[in-house]
Amino acid sequence: FPTDEWQHVAFTIDGGSISGNTATEHGGGFHIQDNARVNLTDVVIDNNTSFGEGAGFYNRFGVIDAHNLTVTNNAVRSSDRQGGGFWVADHSVLNVTGDLVISGNTATHYGGGFRSARSSIVDASQADSVIITNNKAGDSDGITRNDRDGGGFFNGENAVVMLNNATIENNGSLTTGRRGG
Repeated sequence: FPTDEWQHVAFTIDGGSISGNTATEHGGGFHIQDNARVNLTDVVIDNNTSFGEGAGFYNRFGVIDAHNLTVTNNAVRSSDRQGGGFWVADHSVLNVTGDLVISGNTATHYGGGFRSARSSIVDASQADSVIITNNKAGDSDGITRNDRDGGGFFNGENAVVMLNNATIENNGSLTTGRRGG
């Protein structure tokens, strides 16, 4: 979906899945940017691959409103790439209500579950529950380095993450002794 060619593009998905997709760059499941708006209700984003950032989805300068969102088993495959489940950056917003599940995602660098950066907002403060579990950051590309952090998620560069009723467990940074399992 070439949202970089359009301004103020919006789309809605009500039920269903985004699954089994591959991107040679960012956003294996989908990629939005430049004021695009996406509405997701009862959507599963599963088993997508990216060779850039954000295997499940990539959000740059866009807004995603989601209700009951599941992001599972997505994988970033290139060295030094971030956001296995998703990447939200550059003044982007992800709002989640209902349930949010982020599980089984992998990134080769930061943020196995997700990566938020550069003044973005991940707001699940009105969610009924948030489960972030079994996500991994680092080493899946066969490279051993000392900067693989945030198995569950990695938040940086003035980004804001707000979670309600959250369970964050069994996530890992695959480089020994690193931060943010």
